[in-house]
Amino acid sequence: MGITYGVAEIGVAARQDTAAVVALPAGLAALVGFVVHALRAKRPLLDLGLYASRAFTAASIATFALGAANYGWMILMPL
Repeated sequence: MGITYGVAEIGVAARQDTAAVVALPAGLAALVGFVVHALRAKRPLLDLGLYASRAFTAASIATFALGAANYGWMILMPL
């Protein structure tokens, strides 16, 4: 959430917003913490070892791209 908020607000604000500048590194730190925890935990929430499979990685990328194409119009239409 911090990464999304930080990138969105830095892109909109004419000046650097303090909340956005703080949210972006905080979000990145939370993401790094999640990855470190997922790699060390006995039973992680998301098994990052699945991404070692090329088929799983390709399917994940394709699903993300299809979702972005399918729902991206909801953001663009009001503009």
